[in-house]
Amino acid sequence: MQREPDTVDVFLNEIRECRGADARLDSFTNEVERRLGKLSEFEPVARRVVEMMAFALQASLLVRYSTSSVADAFCATRLDGDWGRAFGTMPKGLDTQAIVERARISH
Repeated sequence: MQREPDTVDVFLNEIRECRGADARLDSFTNEVERRLGKLSEFEPVARRVVEMMAFALQASLLVRYSTSSVADAFCATRLDGDWGRAFGTMPKGLDTQAIVERARISH
C-alpha cells in the first residue's frame, strides 16, 4: 500500500459500492478508511487493519450479492462486535433459520 497507494483507493471504492445498505458496514468502512488514511502510522497496526479490510470486503460482497439473512448475520457478528469466541455464537434477532435453510441441500 505504501509502494502503490492507488491500491488503497481501489479497495475503498470497492467496499463503498454498497454504502447506505447497512449502517454497521458504513460505520466499519469509515473506520477502515480512517485507518488507511494514516499509512505513515500503519506498520504497528498492520495486521489488525488488514483483518478489518478483509471483514469489510466480505461484508460488502455479502450485502450486495447474498441473502439479507446471511449479510445481516455477518455484519452483526463481525462488524458490530456482538459475538463470542465460540463457533456459532450470535446475537438475538438474526434469521438463523433462513441461513440454515439456505445451506440445506435439496434433493
